[in-house]
Amino acid sequence: MAEAFFDIVFAADPRFPGGTSTALASEVKAARRAGLSAALLPVLSPLLKQARPVHPQIKSALIETGTPMIGPAITVETRFIVLHHPLVFNQLPAAPLSVRAEHGVVVLHHPPHDGRGISDYDPAEVLRMTGLMLGVTPWLAPVGPLVRKQLAGLESQTLPLDWLNLIDLDDWPDQSERIAAPLPATLRIGRHSRPHPPKWPDTVETALAAYPFAPDIHVSMLGADPEALARRYGVTCPAHWRCLPFASQTAADYLATLDAWVYFHGDDWVEAFGRAILEAAACGLPVILPPHFRPLFGPAAIYCRPEEVADTLADLRVNDAARGLQARRARAHIGKAFALESYPARFAAIDPAFASIRRASALPPVPTVSAPPSIRRLGADRILMMSSNGVGLGHLTRLLAIAEADPTQPQPVFFTLSRGEPFVQQAGFPCEFSPFHRNLDVDTDAWNDNLALSLTEASDFHGVGVFVFDGNIPYQGVLDFMAGRPHIRTVWSRRGFWRNDHDPALARGGAFDLILSPGDFADIIDNGPTAHDRAANQLRLPPIWRVPPGPVLSRKDARRALDLPESGACVLISLGSMVNNDLGGMPSLIVAAIRDGGDIPVVLRSPLEPEGLSVPEGALLRAVYPVAPCLAAFDYAVSAAGYNSFHEFTAAGLPTVWLPNEAGEMDRQELRARFAWITGAGEMLRASDRMRVNPVLDRMRDPAHRASLSARARALATGNGVCLAASLLADLSCMTVFRSDAEPARHV
Repeated sequence: MAEAFFDIVFAADPRFPGGTSTALASEVKAARRAGLSAALLPVLSPLLKQARPVHPQIKSALIETGTPMIGPAITVETRFIVLHHPLVFNQLPAAPLSVRAEHGVVVLHHPPHDGRGISDYDPAEVLRMTGLMLGVTPWLAPVGPLVRKQLAGLESQTLPLDWLNLIDLDDWPDQSERIAAPLPATLRIGRHSRPHPPKWPDTVETALAAYPFAPDIHVSMLGADPEALARRYGVTCPAHWRCLPFASQTAADYLATLDAWVYFHGDDWVEAFGRAILEAAACGLPVILPPHFRPLFGPAAIYCRPEEVADTLADLRVNDAARGLQARRARAHIGKAFALESYPARFAAIDPAFASIRRASALPPVPTVSAPPSIRRLGADRILMMSSNGVGLGHLTRLLAIAEADPTQPQPVFFTLSRGEPFVQQAGFPCEFSPFHRNLDVDTDAWNDNLALSLTEASDFHGVGVFVFDGNIPYQGVLDFMAGRPHIRTVWSRRGFWRNDHDPALARGGAFDLILSPGDFADIIDNGPTAHDRAANQLRLPPIWRVPPGPVLSRKDARRALDLPESGACVLISLGSMVNNDLGGMPSLIVAAIRDGGDIPVVLRSPLEPEGLSVPEGALLRAVYPVAPCLAAFDYAVSAAGYNSFHEFTAAGLPTVWLPNEAGEMDRQELRARFAWITGAGEMLRASDRMRVNPVLDRMRDPAHRASLSARARALATGNGVCLAASLLADLSCMTVFRSDAEPARHV
């Protein structure tokens, strides 16, 4: 029994960076404008090797139209499922699709073979695979005539009309009036494409003809890589070409800087459509193309050979009327042939009854809400969050931060090797605890086998679709669990500042669909293995720290909550678990120096420490987790430089003396501490700095010095990436996995 019905379900990998995603975004808007109910079935495909978030135009279109993402946990019926890009759907998914469709359409955004005849995919095989997964044989829908020419023998299953990209002219400011005005002294020409070498002419001579050097011509190229072009042509990139990185500015902003748009590519490249061409013509720019584009763009462009470009530009320069006429003609043709309003006719051509059964009026407006705009998600899978044991609570705290950042999603489930399990349950999340093998004195292989089984049972019981591991080394039991559940999307959350001897663990990142690398305020000083890792499946995020739900307490309320004196300077001493941190007599020296200076030392007991912990004479002992809401109670702090404390205290502007834990299995806390000291955002002590304790703490008693440290610390807090991390995981929780190789890499 279906739980929801939509006129159209779009199936696509929404992370593509180019024209496939912008075309899909336009279709989402077109469906809403036509009064068609629609949803997006997002796909995680192996085709896209580079880790990316959902394309911003797709995200914007989903939010603007109220179109939801649908996940595997909901069963949906639809009249039409529209599958975007054949290379995504030329294999079976890792689990059954949650959509039952009357009709299917596979949009061919890519030609079956290139200009040399080398095959990229077999359209007949795409038909077979999509037919198997859908239960109905779909239609092939080429996006342009060059793709259609390569579908010989499949005419009976190919739509008679091309599935053209659509465009909303309202999104593309009309430049035709500016184009018709007298030109300045320099004619500005340009192009916009991904930095893929075949998208440029084959030889430097042809390229220089298409993009000529002349004193009255200025050439810019959005998406050009000078080094790649130099390799393609065997010479230095021409000096008169101004190369701009791909996506360094929006296409609309770039097009507003041009007087004409010129696009020529290599003979090996078959341009399936040409989304950038469509956008340039929609703005009313004179567009100059090779003749093979004429069947697609008709009067929206001027057609010539590369050697004729200079003369064509010269004619445009001297003839204002002709230039203005071409600009108006281009925009008018694009507005007619590629309009959003033409979209419903495509479906009526497949199913004539569709024209009469679809709603005639538009859907009601999407309601505005006061909360930040976000994508609606239906049927999202649950997320299983696993933390390693750790000496402290860093891994677990980071996962809690992400779990609490998006309360609208299905409640995450936790599986931890940390004794901090009670704090997860206090936060309202289900949690299962499993001891680490060192704490059990058991064989490592047997422990890993049991871990894989425990994770499998937990994921099956809770209906998990996303697995997130936060720890330094993904255990073999984790890898074995992931191998046995290939439909689950897998994420490794991995902070930096690794020591060099941890380097071999990086190889295990290939077993995951995504590596999330939370940044660090001190990133600039990190020189360890993760700082140099360029794994394709890695996304680097802003720093992540926990901001627990509820109020951040005022100084008065925080002191009352901690039962601290209302007056006097209170100093937080937070050195974490002392299990592996031999500080000698430093804690006692620090407490004595604070007390002798007239301040009140408050030792924060680690939640992982046993009750009855001895406290240096004259100090107060408090046990609170998390401490972040109560930081206003303290005038300054002495703290270990673990990831969470460093970011929480720095973001709060709490003046801090950083005393790093330098044990070999820890991250390089001494580098964080040194960074804070160098930048004036904190003071630094090390375990051997016994003679510096009094001078450093004497400085901390100076209100002006503390104010300076606080201001510098707050300036480092460049933004919390926790909401971005939560959004990325929420998107993954809706994605259906297509996987060519379900076996993750095993470590050696």
